[in-house]
Amino acid sequence: MCLTLLLHLLLASSSTAKPRNKAKTPSQQFKDIDTNEDRTVSATELGAWFTYQDIEYQKRNARELFMMYDSNGDQRVTWDEYAPASFGNNHQEACTEIFLGMKTANFADLDKDVAVSINSAVRRWKLAGGFSMSLDEFTGFAYPELYQHMRRALVQETIERYDRDENKEVTVYELLNKKFKYDRHQADQFSKGTLPQVDSFLLGLHDTNQDGILDKRELGFWCMENRQLLHRQQSDNVFGKLDSDGNSRVSLKEFTDNYHHIRNSIIGFSMRDEL
Repeated sequence: MCLTLLLHLLLASSSTAKPRNKAKTPSQQFKDIDTNEDRTVSATELGAWFTYQDIEYQKRNARELFMMYDSNGDQRVTWDEYAPASFGNNHQEACTEIFLGMKTANFADLDKDVAVSINSAVRRWKLAGGFSMSLDEFTGFAYPELYQHMRRALVQETIERYDRDENKEVTVYELLNKKFKYDRHQADQFSKGTLPQVDSFLLGLHDTNQDGILDKRELGFWCMENRQLLHRQQSDNVFGKLDSDGNSRVSLKEFTDNYHHIRNSIIGFSMRDEL
């Protein structure tokens, strides 16, 4: 189980979540999005709002996780609080030894996925803030794509996930074959930018020198920007549905008449109690 999925499952089971904000009317949401106050919404304004709401969603989730892990209520989360809650008391000794850089006899007995998750968590934890974390530092741990200094951890996790021949680099073929079962011809097309249809999962990923290898710079850009690019793609799609008359501006009437497209979007789902 990957670290991000583990965090989301733990969040889903948490009973410490705070109540959401009171729902806004479509007219109030329109006013929030219309930042230049020209009484219409542009594609750029809607895209910026999608990005902002997604960041707030991630921060809110991180805050709820932080509260769940902060067992003594001191507004700090230590590795000793996080590790047993995430990996179980039976792995606590191994987690501590790995965090301290010690060779642990128990590590060889760990399930491979558990071992990878612990190593990934240790790497993120040390980059995010060290042994004891504030809320802001923990947010970087839980959602590293929000913080540039966490790029290295994401890149290393990506290499470990897709480096099938374990030569410490990822080829286009390795990534596309593992994720989508693409063949070498399709991987070559992707490198050259001629693949007919590219999944949104790959937004921001480019083999810029077309050498068939995804270097750390290319992987880093993808890891840090994919989520934002995905939401911009989705906001453009929603904008097209809101803009009934096709004039590239959305009026208040168009917005309210087609508000269900906002509610049914991925951002609408993350704001389900606020729309």
